[in-house]
Amino acid sequence: MNAELVLTVGEALTRPLFQDARLLAGSRGLERRIRWVHILETPHFETLIHGQEMILTTGMSLNLDAASSLSFVDNLIRHNAACLCIEIGPYFEMATATPELL
Repeated sequence: MNAELVLTVGEALTRPLFQDARLLAGSRGLERRIRWVHILETPHFETLIHGQEMILTTGMSLNLDAASSLSFVDNLIRHNAACLCIEIGPYFEMATATPELL
């Protein structure tokens, strides 16, 4: 049997590790396939991802000005990342998140 296991963003969010996660944007992307999970803490990742990655970050790369943060997210979109998961903590706080990122 040669069945391919497919995990979608929506399915990943139902896993116990994501029980406290909140979807803030992109509900139309819940059916996107996740091929790989990648941790990114650098704004320059063009050679590191190849599409369909679940990107995990502490938000350190987003702790810049709004234009740089939007550029980071736009670059993920251009490189066909499946989703972006940002850990709420010292580098990214919900209370100070810019509306452009949400």
